[in-house]
Amino acid sequence: STSTVRKFEEIVKVAETQGGLAKIAFINAVINALIDYEPDRTQWGVADQWTAPFINKKGAFETGHGDCEDYALAKYVALRQAGVRSEDVRVVLVHDYAVRVDHAILAVRHDKHWLILDNRWDKLVEDKELTQFKPLAVVDVVATRQQDQFLAVVRRVCWWYQEAVRHQVVDELRAHR
Repeated sequence: STSTVRKFEEIVKVAETQGGLAKIAFINAVINALIDYEPDRTQWGVADQWTAPFINKKGAFETGHGDCEDYALAKYVALRQAGVRSEDVRVVLVHDYAVRVDHAILAVRHDKHWLILDNRWDKLVEDKELTQFKPLAVVDVVATRQQDQFLAVVRRVCWWYQEAVRHQVVDELRAHR
């Protein structure tokens, strides 16, 4: 709806007035606060559904609900719109050994350090501090104006990742025969 788009634009305008770390922290905290965590199975009836922040009134920013990749995508779009260079933001799929799940986060480069933005906390943490994360795949793009292309890339990476896991399981089963 127009009001959610306006709210998003206002967030970007405020972020644009802030520099570096303050901008990143602001976007992380605001997006974390505005989207309530809801698993894809509950929200969409499927195991995994990646959506842009705005997509036919079903995006995480429009519905106010989403899971980890929806937060990461919303933060990605907001930071890019607020002037963060495309080469300084990445959606990263990780395995989180602390909770034993695969998880999507956003990595943002600031002052030669990669900071991790996670929907589960507002604190900005440097990547090397998060030893419980094992990176599985990294997604980056040239411009957020190409959201459909970005989502296509993300979906291909997810498909690739799911296929890799499926093949790994099959290979492990074969090895144990």
